[in-house]
Amino acid sequence: GFLAPRRSADTQLKKILNDPHFDIVADESPYAHGYFAIHPQSRAVRPYLSAEIEAAILGKKTPEQALKDADKAINDMMAKYKPVSK
Repeated sequence: GFLAPRRSADTQLKKILNDPHFDIVADESPYAHGYFAIHPQSRAVRPYLSAEIEAAILGKKTPEQALKDADKAINDMMAKYKPVSK
């Protein structure tokens, strides 16, 4: 999601602050980082992951099934690439 840098710019702020999950997000924010920049093929993963997250949010799949499907699709796609040598 997106939080505006200024309260006056965010029309959703009251809704966000009243969300019972907001405290979890706020508590974990010091540990947030750009997780897609870890692997050279990370951009190729985004469409698979985004589609499954959307399916779970819309109730088309359970979160467990969406993760399982994303895992399979991503692993199948990544199998085409050579491992990154250290």
